[in-house]
Amino acid sequence: RCIDLMYEVLEYQSFMKIPGFFYHKLSEWEPYGYDVVYRCISNCKQSISWALQNKDFTAETGKIMYLCAIFENNMNDALKEIKKENKAKKALNK
Repeated sequence: RCIDLMYEVLEYQSFMKIPGFFYHKLSEWEPYGYDVVYRCISNCKQSISWALQNKDFTAETGKIMYLCAIFENNMNDALKEIKKENKAKKALNK
């Protein structure tokens, strides 16, 4: 799901390949859980949109590196959101 979302964010067509740097970062983020990574990417869509419109990237790898830095800066926020939601669900179930 995270990879599919990244294709959507980058507006890549199905035959296009995401640079390997993204997959490397994705494996580094595995301890967070892919639901957190997915939430983070989803939450960052506005920042990503701004970056893609206003930054001039000379290479796709540079673009991916920049986006991954945005994700890393917001990963803990996504984790906290999910934990807060899970805590609220548990309280509601009691």
